[in-house]
Amino acid sequence: ARLMTMPHRRRLVRFLRQVGDSGSEGRIELALRSLRGEEIPAQMQISPVMDGDRLAGYRGLAIDISQRQARERKLTEYASSLESQLVQATRLAGLGQFASGIAHEINNPMGLISAYAEDLLDTIDGDDGPLDLNRLRRGLATIQEQAYRCKFITQNVLSFARDQVVNLELTDLGALVRDKVAFFSDRAKVQTLDIRLTVNDDLPPVHTDPSLIGQVLLNLLKNAAEAMDSAGCLFITLGRFRNRARLEVADNGPGLAPEIMERVFDPFFTTKEPDKGTGLGLSICYGIVRSLGGAITCGNRPNGGAWFRVSLPLPAEGRIGR
Repeated sequence: ARLMTMPHRRRLVRFLRQVGDSGSEGRIELALRSLRGEEIPAQMQISPVMDGDRLAGYRGLAIDISQRQARERKLTEYASSLESQLVQATRLAGLGQFASGIAHEINNPMGLISAYAEDLLDTIDGDDGPLDLNRLRRGLATIQEQAYRCKFITQNVLSFARDQVVNLELTDLGALVRDKVAFFSDRAKVQTLDIRLTVNDDLPPVHTDPSLIGQVLLNLLKNAAEAMDSAGCLFITLGRFRNRARLEVADNGPGLAPEIMERVFDPFFTTKEPDKGTGLGLSICYGIVRSLGGAITCGNRPNGGAWFRVSLPLPAEGRIGR
């Protein structure tokens, strides 16, 4: 009883039985008591002593491992400290990239606003005769347009940065997809865009947020149409893949280059012209789908063009409607 506490004694007894039954040497780490009652971590190496086929006893060696454990604790603390520093450095790098993207996107319209404002002030203060109202009107319209663009950028940044408010409800994805595709088709009004929709009507209702999924689908449709310059085939497919609902938006455009595919969901990454997009649309879609417990992936079609797939978990059998 003086050698070790009761829990360690029980562990040692069980270990001795295992060594005796196996007939082979084993090692175990326990805490032994010193004469002053202090616990000393020790590694015990124990082997059975056999008398023919009969277990006659045990032979063992105990090694003080307190210094080894102290070194291990220091190494663990050091590794934890390095991991924390790495996480912090990664966060700072991501924040720097994010801030750089915001600055780049805002600088373009702000540069135009500043230039047109200076030009209009020079026009008003000049002595070149009567004011050219058409010139003033064009300048003010440009300033207004670029101000709206700044507002659009900040709204997208806020949508990306804030946590999405998710309102789950039992949703008929087939009806939702048909409705959003019809809305997009009416809004696009592009005769050269061939939209082909395939929906699996046997798909059960899904617990999701219809508003957010609708936002994702419209964004994917818009991107696909723009990739083809609104001239080509747009394929929308909704079905089941294993235990998930899968929504695919594909096109027969140029597809995605490998270097683009690696970064397509990164904030502020875009292949569009500076005044055509902020590079936040797919990042927002990625965050929305993840918040709904799903996944979004992309790739290239064998016959040309790109695809984006959104998968959402289906309810377990017998739990629909509960």
